[in-house]
Amino acid sequence: MLPMAMMPMISSPLSGRVTARTGPHLAAWTYLAAWMGIALIGMLFTRTGRAAEA
Repeated sequence: MLPMAMMPMISSPLSGRVTARTGPHLAAWTYLAAWMGIALIGMLFTRTGRAAEA
């Protein structure tokens, strides 16, 4: 959700070129968002796991 909201801000200077490539651009943003979410969840789980062990 956050990348979707940030996309217009970031791509506004390139709006002319990006409009023709909205599909790949959107796919890249969703891919990045998914990666960030997975990494964040992984970090949280490892931290809670270590805390539970200790």
